[in-house]
Amino acid sequence: MVSKIVVIFILFVIVVYIRFFNFWSMVSFKTGFLIAILLFFLSCLSLVFILKIAIVPCIVAIHYLLFRYVKSKYARK
Repeated sequence: MVSKIVVIFILFVIVVYIRFFNFWSMVSFKTGFLIAILLFFLSCLSLVFILKIAIVPCIVAIHYLLFRYVKSKYARK
C-alpha cells in the first residue's frame, strides 16, 4: 500500500508543476502545500479519495495544454 508520504510528495510535485506553468493561478504554493499537510493528518480519508484529489489538477492541466495547442495550431491568421 502506498504510504501517505508518497501521496504528499505527489501532491507537492503537482502543486509545483501547476504553479510553474501558471495553470491554476488561484492556488498558491502555500495553499497547495497546506492542503497536502491536511490530507496527511486526516487519516479518515481513504487513499482512493486522496489520489482522486491529486489527479484532478493533472487532468485540468492536460486539457488546458491541449486546448492551447489546438487553438494555436489551427488559428486563422
